[in-house]
Amino acid sequence: MLKNLTIVSLTNILCACAGPLKNYPNFTTQNTISISSEEVNKVRYGRVIDKSVPNAQVLIGVSPLKMSSTVVLGGPLDGLILSEFFSSIGSSNGKTSNKIDFLNTLKFSSKVEEEIKQKFHEKNIPLKIVHSEKPDLKITPFVFISSSANDFFLDFTLTTEIKNKIKFYKYRDRTFNVQKNINKDQFLEISDIAFKQLIDTFILDLNNQLDTKEIDPALQTKCENISGKTWGKNGAFNKINFNFIKNNQNHCIATLKDAVGIEYPQIYIFNEEKPLN
Repeated sequence: MLKNLTIVSLTNILCACAGPLKNYPNFTTQNTISISSEEVNKVRYGRVIDKSVPNAQVLIGVSPLKMSSTVVLGGPLDGLILSEFFSSIGSSNGKTSNKIDFLNTLKFSSKVEEEIKQKFHEKNIPLKIVHSEKPDLKITPFVFISSSANDFFLDFTLTTEIKNKIKFYKYRDRTFNVQKNINKDQFLEISDIAFKQLIDTFILDLNNQLDTKEIDPALQTKCENISGKTWGKNGAFNKINFNFIKNNQNHCIATLKDAVGIEYPQIYIFNEEKPLN
């Protein structure tokens, strides 16, 4: 039995053990940006209990709705997420297991870099893209795959980081309602759509054109049917809800805010297509 257990609050998990990134500074041609997922396995890019697929840009973990208000480091779930996820997919036969082999080498960084280069050129954004460990702005793309059988989804994710302050942009997709239905071609097609929308949203935010305070009541009604109202909880009673904001394309784009009024550094986009049965 462990003598000492470290408890991590949900607030720290949401903020990825680093400070929240609220507003981007005004960048100049002297500032740099890098796009890499080499450090996706570090705790700060996911929750403590999330597990990374070796050599891939993939995290696997438990849905926030299925979590308790606190997480115990070193708990039994920590070492089981990967094995349970892959064994549950491959339990029926080898053919099913082979379907997800592509996850072991899944890469997003190159495509994301190409898309960002193009968008930066179109929008006259002066940031210079470099391959450096210490850029002014760091982008980490990856996909989070839920391991919760009753709340299965994919969160295609961009994490932006400036001096240890971070913000998450997540595109949630429920095309595959169970793990065994993951299809490579469809998965890759969804990922292309997801990262394009994520980059567009990130650039709006980068240019201070995304007002996270302007809630859209019509979108709130429409999008809660897709997202649900609650992201999770911080403690027994403090719910964290999706707040859908106005945007030119009327997409389901939400921020996270709890009952106390704290806004978390996460922006969600929801795929509005009907999931597969």
